[in-house]
Amino acid sequence: MNPQHQFATEEKVAQLLSEAVAAAKAKGRHSDEPSMDENIAYVERKAPKWYASHYALPTLFSLVPLFGVARSDKADSESGSRNLDVTFPETCHGGLHYEGPVITQYHKRVLGELVSYINNRPVDGVISFNPYKLIEAMGYGAYPRNRELLRDAINLLMKPLITVWRKGGNRRQGLKFRLVAQFDGEDNECWFVQLSSAATVMLQDMQLTYLSRSERSKLRDGLQTFLYDYYRAKPQAHEATYEDLHAASGSRATDMKEFAREVREAAATIKAKCKWGMETPRGSLKMHKTTLAKAAA
Repeated sequence: MNPQHQFATEEKVAQLLSEAVAAAKAKGRHSDEPSMDENIAYVERKAPKWYASHYALPTLFSLVPLFGVARSDKADSESGSRNLDVTFPETCHGGLHYEGPVITQYHKRVLGELVSYINNRPVDGVISFNPYKLIEAMGYGAYPRNRELLRDAINLLMKPLITVWRKGGNRRQGLKFRLVAQFDGEDNECWFVQLSSAATVMLQDMQLTYLSRSERSKLRDGLQTFLYDYYRAKPQAHEATYEDLHAASGSRATDMKEFAREVREAAATIKAKCKWGMETPRGSLKMHKTTLAKAAA
């Protein structure tokens, strides 16, 4: 990692720790500065816990075209073949700058699975898992081909550099991080992944959207999962224009009428499989979400 990026991450962690130490000293529970081991443990404790039935990802990730709607897991050869350096339009949840290869909704599903392991409070952020079990948890068949797709996806998630900042801030004030720090997938039965420490801080510091794994597993990676996540990140009943959805999805569609038709088809699938309400006023899509049980543990 670039030393400047590493410094920014350490500075953020140090800020969280100093607040904790000050509070502990005020209560007479801490007389000395914490050790490095205590620092790591504290940062891991600060990450929220949520039920295993849900993914937990920053709301901002569902409102900007960070994860494109192309199905790179099966057909999109462009994913990972070109690099982006883009600042997305700021939302009410802040801004995001992205440097790295094209990543898609399939990569978002993989990231959601990896982040779920934070619930187990892994030592130093290192998680171990059987790749076939993770593939099945994602809703795919436990086949060697899908294992290799997963391997490629995790390797790709090591490359992007993301910067996030609060609304009204700027990129220079933001937190820079990579999603995955290290990956060891030599053994086909047991893989090891280390999430970056900044990614853990990100979960503590940003507003999260909880996504039902059972509902999401019924949907195809692409426009269906994008719409599900986008409307989950919005109020209970939300209406968005097709232009807004096109911009937020990262779709490369050039025919807006065709894109609107695809959106309505994807929304109809969500309505049928997730029991959501759906309306199609002229030029827009309105979705009424089912009430999601509280996901934070």
